[in-house]
Amino acid sequence: AFAGIPQRFEWVMNRNGEPFYNEVSLSRVELNGEMLVFCMERDINSRKSTERLLEGQNRLLQLIGGNEDPIYILNAVCDFVQEMRPQWITGIQLLSDDQRTFVQGVGKRFPDVL
Repeated sequence: AFAGIPQRFEWVMNRNGEPFYNEVSLSRVELNGEMLVFCMERDINSRKSTERLLEGQNRLLQLIGGNEDPIYILNAVCDFVQEMRPQWITGIQLLSDDQRTFVQGVGKRFPDVL
């Protein structure tokens, strides 16, 4: 940037244990006859969250549109929810045909005891 070529990049910082996304712009400016690098930082957390959400939805839609095993798709749904909300324990339980008992649980972090 000091050479006169503006630069723009994304920067991930850690805030309270969570990633915090910024877009940083650097450019050269002259102030009182002195050349300086001007830095502007913009919060892009909302945009990044939306991008991750859309990417995950597209992955799931591709699985559903393909000929994937339904259990594989349900596991992918659990993985997606877990990715978006790591603090949650995510799982899906499937009912028997008579709808009286659970026959299968899906989800990597879902407890087996439920």
